[in-house]
Amino acid sequence: LGKMLLMKLHHRFIIAFFDLLRPVLGYMGICCIYPFSCSDYVALALQQNIFPLALLKIALRVLSCNPITAL
Repeated sequence: LGKMLLMKLHHRFIIAFFDLLRPVLGYMGICCIYPFSCSDYVALALQQNIFPLALLKIALRVLSCNPITAL
């Protein structure tokens, strides 16, 4: 029971991080290059994959987008 709760907290933290990041990037004039946002992708990756694989996929997605260099 404790392990599942910890995993859910990890998932919520990661999703919340990307939800907080999106308005900051939007304010800077940076738009997503993908058909759906990173927040949506994070939620989907965490639902469909084991945690370490989901983190890898999320990291690869963010690195492939790299919105900071779009400035």
